[in-house]
Amino acid sequence: MSKIENETFQLLKEVFTDLGWKPNIYENEMVCKLHCNLSSLSVELNAVISADIAQFFILIDSSINIPNNKKTIASEYLLRVNYELGAITFDMDFDTGDVRCKAAIDFKNGSISKMLMQNTILTGLKTADIYFPGLHKVILGNFDSSGIKEIIRNQEQTIHNKK
Repeated sequence: MSKIENETFQLLKEVFTDLGWKPNIYENEMVCKLHCNLSSLSVELNAVISADIAQFFILIDSSINIPNNKKTIASEYLLRVNYELGAITFDMDFDTGDVRCKAAIDFKNGSISKMLMQNTILTGLKTADIYFPGLHKVILGNFDSSGIKEIIRNQEQTIHNKK
């Protein structure tokens, strides 16, 4: 583990401290894990410093598991959401139906600030909180493409109304 990776992991731990959060810290893997209760569901936040590729990334694992008969429509929802988003994306393991939200930032040629890490974590959690409920509606309902578009439009309208 290089000096910059150690320093970056120390910054990550400081981010959690500054936010008043007490994650489980796994020094050897350079991972901080935290159970978070969002307004819509509970998630597991994994903030990781990846030494081999010099990246800071977050994975937000949801408790949502897509049933086999809903994977195609759920995939359409996730793809349409990803098309609207920037740095944060959603993905689904098509075999298991597990869904997560993620973001990554490269620090190969330098360092990364605490503020950028904090903003990535908070934006990821907010994005998950906004779009996971729509996914939940999709898997519980009987939607086609136009219904999915309407769900996303409503979510985006909610975002704009909060600004």
